[in-house]
Amino acid sequence: MATSREPIKVAGELTWRVPSLSVADATAFFTDRALLARPDFVIDDDSAAMVRQICRRLDGMPLALELAAARVRSLSLSDILAGLDDSIRLLTGGARTALRRHQTLRASLDWSYGLLSEPERILLRRLGCSSADSTSTRRWRWPASVSCRVTRCSMSWRCWLTSR
Repeated sequence: MATSREPIKVAGELTWRVPSLSVADATAFFTDRALLARPDFVIDDDSAAMVRQICRRLDGMPLALELAAARVRSLSLSDILAGLDDSIRLLTGGARTALRRHQTLRASLDWSYGLLSEPERILLRRLGCSSADSTSTRRWRWPASVSCRVTRCSMSWRCWLTSR
């Protein structure tokens, strides 16, 4: 058995698309990983609500959840939640023994982007362009959920194209 974000194309390969974790499963996963990072991590009603928010913001993506949970060593749950506006910078510090692309969210996105063909990269760059109107001072950012969906969609599209 092997896990991969794309088919490995070996004889007899069977593929299953593994969906994102449900909020309940993501919450349990986050809590488990947070306890590994900080054994005194405690879930009460307030913290459980914040953990559920974190899990929703990260779309139940296990890598993102694991990286976020590791941050409980040095950040409060409210700081983690606030930091998700810039999840690329916040979600770092994966296991040193993991493959490079599994150590940070940025490395994972870079790896996924590298798998795209040039026309797919152009399309993704065009989809990512947005500008604020002239009266807005708000800085435009993609929330983590959009970044995760774009990555997931690009991989699904790539797998669909290669299977035709």
